[in-house]
Amino acid sequence: MSTLNLLPKDEVFLAKISALSLAARHSAQLLCAALNKLSQQHTGAETSEATPGTNAEAYGDTLIRVPDALPATQTIRDIATLNEQIQAARLQARQTFDAMSESLCNTFITPFDREDLQELASVLYRVPKLSEKLLHRLYISQLPPMHQEWQTFSRLILEISAEAETVAGALIAGSGKRYKGIPEAVKRIDELEAQADALLGSLLTELFSVDLAPEFADCRQFVMRKDVYGMLEKVTDVYRDFGHIALRLMLKHA
Repeated sequence: MSTLNLLPKDEVFLAKISALSLAARHSAQLLCAALNKLSQQHTGAETSEATPGTNAEAYGDTLIRVPDALPATQTIRDIATLNEQIQAARLQARQTFDAMSESLCNTFITPFDREDLQELASVLYRVPKLSEKLLHRLYISQLPPMHQEWQTFSRLILEISAEAETVAGALIAGSGKRYKGIPEAVKRIDELEAQADALLGSLLTELFSVDLAPEFADCRQFVMRKDVYGMLEKVTDVYRDFGHIALRLMLKHA
């Protein structure tokens, strides 16, 4: 039976928020590494060999397996490794999220309102979860970039995750330093999310254009590309939501 903790230290909850923020940043970095690998694959001269059968043993017993006759390029091997790392980050984030939820149920006094802490944790956990799903789609499709969208999305996600890390650091800082820099970081997060939204609109417009190049008009690739573009922009939406929750906390407790 769980016991009620009346007077916990704030560090218990703030440390969990910090851990979730780091897991989100790490997952975003792994996702961007995969985007850059795909971009390099289609701009370079990487050689490959068709791999007969399912290549699960070559990459370990992961959730994502190599389909039949998928070219076993170095990029595939690299993304398989990134997949294992991002799964580990997501599982670790899940454990932290569950532990925090349990602590919130068993604690009387918390540094912020329970619902605010739970909302912060939920939003941060969505980044590793989304990143894992995105890596799966990129892994099985190996979508070639139409222009430079993989590099652009990668830059935006890395920048916005860095700003979110600044916000998280300000939230968990000690008395007298708390909230410093949050408004500026949230403003930058909003700007980056708006850029990602504009990029998504531009890519979807071209995707539905009658002048779309034949190599990008395959139905399977079309559906996957539309899905991936939307999910990449969704990562920036999640970070925007995190920033707004943090700004609300600042206004309530400053």
